[in-house]
Amino acid sequence: MEQFWERERKANSTMRKDTANLRYITIPDEFFPLNNDKINDLKGVTLVNLTGMSNTDIKLEYGVPNFKMLSEYDNNFTEFVCGLPDYHNRLIDAGYDDIALRLLEFAVDEGADSKAIYQLLANSYIKMSKAGRLSELIEKAVKLNSLSKAGIISMLESLQADASDGERDVPENIEL
Repeated sequence: MEQFWERERKANSTMRKDTANLRYITIPDEFFPLNNDKINDLKGVTLVNLTGMSNTDIKLEYGVPNFKMLSEYDNNFTEFVCGLPDYHNRLIDAGYDDIALRLLEFAVDEGADSKAIYQLLANSYIKMSKAGRLSELIEKAVKLNSLSKAGIISMLESLQADASDGERDVPENIEL
């Protein structure tokens, strides 16, 4: 317990550090064809994926003065990841299939750790007869720094096995 508090004390006294190594994300405008959608609140907003880092880790790595800003950017990323499956389904319903697919790919490329996002993307690939792309998704999932990593990999491997057996009837949308 003493180690915990010592680490906290050190984190809370860490001076501002360089954040240039972070990947600052802005969602491209092309992904916002629908008006009056909650995800539109993220248009032009900065996101940073700090998945797997505790508040203490963030303060130690980037300093207390950067903590509030980075927490906000990380919350923006979390909001994006959480809202994306539902937004994807609305894009599909509105006929924006290509944008919906590219948005899922964008999210995965930026390190989204949502099982629903991976499942939607995997099902899209299977539906498009591109089940071979599932191995790419598995490779990306292996690199995640998240508690959901094992569940995502397991789900993708199961979908990959089903797809190779030709037994999969893929729904266009998943119900959330």
